[in-house]
Amino acid sequence: MLDELAARPDVTLNLKFREKGYKGGEVRTVTIPAGYDVASLKDANGYAGFLYLMGVFGAN
Repeated sequence: MLDELAARPDVTLNLKFREKGYKGGEVRTVTIPAGYDVASLKDANGYAGFLYLMGVFGAN
């Protein structure tokens, strides 16, 4: 997902997910704004989890 978003720096991405995964919890929305350096979000394995993204961008 991050590689595809990097290819389209003009796109803002809104991610919706449940805070506790399939077990429920509140639905959260994290927004990665257009033009953000998404490569900086990846960890050593090329991964950026929803809760990590919520820590970076905040959530609604």
